[in-house]
Amino acid sequence: VTETKTRGPKPSQPAAARATSLFPSVPFFEATDGNGYYDTTEFTLYVFSDAYPEASIRVPGEFVFRLKGAKGKELRSWRFDTAASEKALRRAPVGPGYVFRLSLLEAEAGDRIDEGSAELTSEFIPAEGDPVKSVATAVRIGRTGKF
Repeated sequence: VTETKTRGPKPSQPAAARATSLFPSVPFFEATDGNGYYDTTEFTLYVFSDAYPEASIRVPGEFVFRLKGAKGKELRSWRFDTAASEKALRRAPVGPGYVFRLSLLEAEAGDRIDEGSAELTSEFIPAEGDPVKSVATAVRIGRTGKF
């Protein structure tokens, strides 16, 4: 005789769940303005808690993203306050996810970056608790077709 467990609905997120890790899902930057440079990406960031391993969590706070080039030089940064972060919230199979659109075109310097790749980091600054940072994700930037 084999015993099998039946799956039921996952438990609700505990009120005391605090952010302990981030998982970014970053697609390629795209060249949206026709000038031959990568400039925009839309990606999803999931926040997880060690106290609630069943799914990602929804928790109020701010997100900061930094694009760093060679030798750690910061090329661009974006900050989304709590209200903007709440608007970015979407449902996903893994749980809540925050979908952000980052554009190099929003800065005065624009998208004409001579580097071919960079690292994108994410930081979550919760309303309560300690900030959490993601590992860096390599992304392709600069002129299209440049490797």
